[in-house]
Amino acid sequence: MADGGELQEAWSGELFPAKPAPKARPHYHGHRDRLRDRTRAGGFSGLPDYEFQELYLFKRTVISSTSALSAYVRTALAHEAREQFRALFIDKKNQLIADEVLNHGTVDHAPVYPREVMRRALELSASALILVHNHPSGDPTPSGADVQMTREIVEAGRSLRIAIHDHLVVGRDGVASFKALGLF
Repeated sequence: MADGGELQEAWSGELFPAKPAPKARPHYHGHRDRLRDRTRAGGFSGLPDYEFQELYLFKRTVISSTSALSAYVRTALAHEAREQFRALFIDKKNQLIADEVLNHGTVDHAPVYPREVMRRALELSASALILVHNHPSGDPTPSGADVQMTREIVEAGRSLRIAIHDHLVVGRDGVASFKALGLF
């Protein structure tokens, strides 16, 4: 019969196995969450190009508020020398599918064709759109032509059950929202 010391040695590892040390999480875990938090706090302007691209490619939850949307479109368009018409295509869960430039124009006009806007929305299976264009003059006040064109796009979307959530006009002096202005 073995003495007590040998018995203790034989049983100590089996009865009370040592817990393995917790593995450290790799440094990249939570990276996108930290990047989104930094963007919400400081906006897009402080991001290096590669981080902006990463958010653009993977940032379905980045544009989560009106202020974040405003910061996003101002960063993209406020200092453009030519008028640009863009559409943010949105799915049924109000997540961004795509942000696409649909047309470039001149210093004071970018032609937009409602049927082309709706064609692209259908191709992407979008449920809604946010229309965006800039005024290189700096003044974001919507023109009469902007209002008329928006009404035509809203009407085209209505028959296809594609909602237009808003139309934003971006200038160096700020962002004007058709919805906030009561224009539709």
